[in-house]
Amino acid sequence: MPSVHTVLEKLRHAGNGEKLFFSLTEFCEEEKALLSGEEIVSVCREKSLQLFLEIAESAAKEILPEAWRLFSTEQIAALPAGTILDGQKLPFLRVALPWKALLYGGRVAGYDTLPFGVPEEKIPLLFVHPAYRKLFFCAFPLSSFVRRRYAPYCRWKILREHFCSSPAPEPEITVFAGKNTMLSPDSEERGRKKVYSLLRNSFLYREEGVLKAAEGFSGEILADGSQTFRKRERSDCVMETAAAFAADFLTGGNPEHGKISDELFARICDDPAHMEKKPSHPCFGLMKFYENTPVFYPSGNALSALLLAAMKGNDPVYIEKSLRIMFTLLRLTGKEGFIRHKFQLPDSFREHDETFYASEGFFHPCPHRQAAVWTLFLAAWKLTGYPEFLQTAKRGIGRIMEVYPRLKWMNDFSAEGVKMLRPLAFLYRLEKTKEHGDFLERIVSDVEKLLDPSGAVRASLGNLEDGLFPPPGSNEEYGTREASLIQTGKDPCCDLLYTQSFAFAGMHEAFLATGKEKYGALADRMAGFLLRTQIVSREHEELSGGWMRAFDPEKWEYYGSSADASWGAWCMESGWLNAPCAMIFTLRKAGKGLFDLLGPDRAWKGFVPEILRETERERALPQETGTFEAVPGNDL
Repeated sequence: MPSVHTVLEKLRHAGNGEKLFFSLTEFCEEEKALLSGEEIVSVCREKSLQLFLEIAESAAKEILPEAWRLFSTEQIAALPAGTILDGQKLPFLRVALPWKALLYGGRVAGYDTLPFGVPEEKIPLLFVHPAYRKLFFCAFPLSSFVRRRYAPYCRWKILREHFCSSPAPEPEITVFAGKNTMLSPDSEERGRKKVYSLLRNSFLYREEGVLKAAEGFSGEILADGSQTFRKRERSDCVMETAAAFAADFLTGGNPEHGKISDELFARICDDPAHMEKKPSHPCFGLMKFYENTPVFYPSGNALSALLLAAMKGNDPVYIEKSLRIMFTLLRLTGKEGFIRHKFQLPDSFREHDETFYASEGFFHPCPHRQAAVWTLFLAAWKLTGYPEFLQTAKRGIGRIMEVYPRLKWMNDFSAEGVKMLRPLAFLYRLEKTKEHGDFLERIVSDVEKLLDPSGAVRASLGNLEDGLFPPPGSNEEYGTREASLIQTGKDPCCDLLYTQSFAFAGMHEAFLATGKEKYGALADRMAGFLLRTQIVSREHEELSGGWMRAFDPEKWEYYGSSADASWGAWCMESGWLNAPCAMIFTLRKAGKGLFDLLGPDRAWKGFVPEILRETERERALPQETGTFEAVPGNDL
């Protein structure tokens, strides 16, 4: 087993000028004393050797604390002082050496470099001998960086190859094509099929004979490079997954996908653990965030109802379910056209009833929380002719366009603008006025300014006082709450989860609504980016064909500031990203949008009287038992 003693023997037989790299499987006090002595330095100096000693995984005793990262305090090869490296669950040995530390572990904010300097609490991890600066001691297994998927790969590769004469292994997670690679004519269809394969093989599972769709994979990367599987069903993710399979079936695809979609839609809509079934309930008809969790998000419910209307709009059972969501959300929307971002039992109705929310002058210009509701109301107007849907949507859209671009934003200012594309495209389909066309053009032009040459919509920051989940404001804040993937507006990152997928879907609808070649070309560029960045991995086939949250178009790899405590840079959601992209690629193939899948004008008008009678009956607050808490990290 390699030890300092055996390394010393190898040094005596090494040739002059060699670059040597050894993993130590043991490192006791005697070994430490030998390393600190003069003999090793003398031999290295005599032969002009570069010696790098690392602690093997078997010799490591601790794991780097959660949300801690590595950072350099002086230049190492091409990495300047202050460079950040991510090493999740990095095993290390706490060592006190009288040497100069080059690399530390600590809780630090930032994207590439340290905006708040070196933290007080830190652990030295890489040392250089003060009298012979070609002798290094590494208190963690650097050679494991590929298998453990430390990021960004490009920086770890520089570090590894600086200390070792052999080339670094290739990464286990790569992407389909380079930034400038020309795509073949069949690339889009091949990419579309790959993401459906991912959805079937990695997100769907059966439990006691019931087909379910998982939320996905968390951003936590384990020691073997795999990611924690988020098996729990989340209603919006299941509905989006169902819609992706339904879209493929409805546009002439795989009949098996129709069966999958039917099972998944029924899984949420027929189960009172997922959908509120009591007519007396103020959130009657709405979907709960997780099963048996009385937290109702209007944005997720609105998108789910829209997908039901588009995919199951000829089925009376699902028409009624979709209409219940439409009218319940309408009842809870304020007179300015804005709705609270969530309703939670019993807190939301402890002091107020539904009439309070309908009559309040609530104003919250955050498209992340409002745009899906307006899109649903516009679809509802088309299908029912019920005038309040159109009036409410137009009122909200008009108010937000008055203050645009001074918006409230979640964790990426770019995400707010792109989320306006779909409701504005729907509005223009319904009323082709100059004002509505100008609204859409204004948003498209701003999105175009954010577009990287690769087709990625780059993340940006608005006014920090308007940000609900801005970047960390200190090292101590990193990893403690939801946050941006970037630290400054100059950081080159694309948020596929909250921004790119919505931009792709919205630009597709904008093109279909207007027929403008510019809009179609922008959608094509976004599609090209998604196709090139589809994950390829033989070691982790469960991830192949999909997309993670954060991608750096300059490094051309999945990377971002993983400050978000719940949905880190490498998380992989079924809904919001992978299933919606599958659906849009399918709709592009068919030359259709969600608006085109809705039924004829006023097709649901005959269902409205009964829905109104049902929802206008006197309701009392249900006698819920127990104490309910918000789901951590899900304040969407």
